Amino acid sequence: MKFVTWVLGRVDNVASTAERLFRFCAFTDAPIYGRRVFCVGTYGICNSVRARSGGRGCEKRYLHRSRHTKPELAVRSLIHSLGFRFRLHYKRLIGKPDVVLPRHKKIVLIHGCFWHMHDCKRGNVTPQTNADYWQKKRLRNIERDKQNLEIYGAAGFKVLTVWECEIADKEALTCKIKLFLSN
Repeated sequence: MKFVTWVLGRVDNVASTAERLFRFCAFTDAPIYGRRVFCVGTYGICNSVRARSGGRGCEKRYLHRSRHTKPELAVRSLIHSLGFRFRLHYKRLIGKPDVVLPRHKKIVLIHGCFWHMHDCKRGNVTPQTNADYWQKKRLRNIERDKQNLEIYGAAGFKVLTVWECEIADKEALTCKIKLFLSN
């Protein structure tokens, strides 16, 4: 297996773009001394790994993303199949909501159960390592959500929150979204 290392944008030992996208994060033995290394991992290109950190951090950080998650893609696909057109991560609104229908003055927020402390089995999980940090972080998410809901309401938007655990039941989710968007 060939290893791929991107140093300051320069590509070494790469035959094609398609080949780059299917490589594992790995580094050559050349010392780089704190400069950023752009590695190509199994999940795509990641430029946030330091040279001395090894290759595993790239894939772990990429898994915890805030945009284009699987629940968000499922909800967007469902809304689009119902015939509605929308804006993604609308920058004109505070908090950049996931799905905005400006014509209808409606917002659909897709929340992860763990990150926003939903009252399901995923939301009630408490991390064992660094528990204080995670508790504060998750409580800040809830406070920010409440502030954003007030701001959206004051701006005349109606908001629907879809939880990650609700995605499994497609029929119930379809009815919920149809009801929200038809009013």
